[in-house]
Amino acid sequence: TDINPLTHYVCFGAQKKYKPTPLFDPKYYLEQLPDTETVEDDDLFYHFITRGWKIGINPNLFFHTRSFLGNYPEVTQSKSNPLTYFKKNWKNKQFITSPYFDTKYYLGVCGKSMSLKEDPLSDYLSRGLKDGLSGSELINTYFDQQFYYDKTPDKIIKSMGLLFHYLRYGEKEGKWVNPVLDPEVVNAQSIDLKEQSFFERLESFE
Repeated sequence: TDINPLTHYVCFGAQKKYKPTPLFDPKYYLEQLPDTETVEDDDLFYHFITRGWKIGINPNLFFHTRSFLGNYPEVTQSKSNPLTYFKKNWKNKQFITSPYFDTKYYLGVCGKSMSLKEDPLSDYLSRGLKDGLSGSELINTYFDQQFYYDKTPDKIIKSMGLLFHYLRYGEKEGKWVNPVLDPEVVNAQSIDLKEQSFFERLESFE
């Protein structure tokens, strides 16, 4: 029997922490929730679209809610959920959703092969990331994927996407992103930016 995808997600998928869309990562979202926010696992996506974005929680690693709202004031003026706004308007404006993803850059890399049914970020999270494509000039410049994989030769890591692994685990472990940049040196030179990620610190130097 056919079942509406959203109904299936609410009834079954959410309990198993499946992603209702490539643009939403339930596990990552849950980790960001402050102690003052009590949300059941199967209500996480609903929490984001109704409240989470308003308190600056990111739906995934590659979409930074606060910076997106700050960079594009028209989103705030529209009173729209920023992720929904991106989804509806990416063809009219080539958004930068984080230091790790620039719509214009990604379209230049793989626009011809991208499914017309998906927005660029969904395509990147579904396919490009695992295929080793770069989502921004910053990542293309500084993240040496072959170097990172040689230092962490695990097929499971490669299957999830090397950059994804670095952002979720590697940075906390102090892993190098290329043979030149020593993370300890970069962090020491940007102590006032300690709340930012390694790549965000590099971006501030440019």
